[in-house]
Amino acid sequence: MVTIATDMAIAGMVLGQPVSDLHGRLLIPAGARLTERHLAALRVWGVQHLMVEGDGPTTSLRSPLSPALVAQAEAEVSDLFRNTDTSHRFLAQLRRLAVERRARALASQR
Repeated sequence: MVTIATDMAIAGMVLGQPVSDLHGRLLIPAGARLTERHLAALRVWGVQHLMVEGDGPTTSLRSPLSPALVAQAEAEVSDLFRNTDTSHRFLAQLRRLAVERRARALASQR
């Protein structure tokens, strides 16, 4: 199991722990497979993190990105990381996630 930010969750993931509101009421039980409706509700409820089974988001569950969008996102993000040492593992991962997120945002605008 892994804890992920709710905005990184995607439909099809399985909850490793139940999601409760601030008063302890059960919102979604452990073992539930997340749907788009669940994800929208989690955002409305203000849930910031989830415990999911497996290793978290995988690219196989997401639609593939076109190379043109990835290249555009790379160009936009590279300026943000111009003064960082991306040979550092954490920064390299952060940059990769920023490129993927920007490419997905560009794809959703089309």
